[in-house]
Amino acid sequence: MAVRNRVVGMKRLRPCTWKGSGHRGGPSTYVGWLYQEMGRLGLQASDLGGEESRVLADLGRFLDDQPSEAYAKLMHWQGLAIDRLAERQKPGSDERVRPRIDVTAEVNQKQNLTVRWFPSGWGTRFEQPTDFRSFQDTAWGAWGNRPPNELLWLKGVGELRPQPEMHVMAHGGVNLDVVHSILICAVRAAFERLIVNLERSCQVTVHQSFVFDEAEEADDIGRSARRVVGWHLANTTSSQIRPLQGA
Repeated sequence: MAVRNRVVGMKRLRPCTWKGSGHRGGPSTYVGWLYQEMGRLGLQASDLGGEESRVLADLGRFLDDQPSEAYAKLMHWQGLAIDRLAERQKPGSDERVRPRIDVTAEVNQKQNLTVRWFPSGWGTRFEQPTDFRSFQDTAWGAWGNRPPNELLWLKGVGELRPQPEMHVMAHGGVNLDVVHSILICAVRAAFERLIVNLERSCQVTVHQSFVFDEAEEADDIGRSARRVVGWHLANTTSSQIRPLQGA
């Protein structure tokens, strides 16, 4: 399907192609492209809508704050059940035994993306021993604080709608569908980069993943790019983690 959305007087950001999972540039590729296009058109972040500005700001904070406090606590040796890890080590094997964790991704009722980790086995009421001595879940978190096991939290991700529906900002005349397309690429790249980093030290089971719909779109001088025009989160496992709590 080819998409071509022209509106007279619109400040048209050029679309960006999804580079695929494992692209070395990660989320910075898409954030950089968005800022480059805004600069080309003389736009500031404040010229975007409220939701778009919040997602962009949260992405910047996430990139600046790595590793996060939740990530650091996950990796701290004092939280690990060292004896259980030792039991899993095969005699005479040099293979590195890594703690097993589950990672969930969900867009909640407030349209915020929350990514959290749990010890593998925790969601099954400890029917199997976990690789952690203790675990603090969201039910124990202090009121108003983010959950202690939350690795990524981005406001307004559920409001990103990259479908070519000509939704244009009244005061800026920006093609927001393309802005949303670039932002959801950055969000997915941030999530997948987080998983790659976790897999360096943990045995990770990911319970949800991003799925993209893509289409060809021509820019204002006729050049074509394949961009994201739809997305959703899909379950990748049949096992269930208990329902998330909090905002």
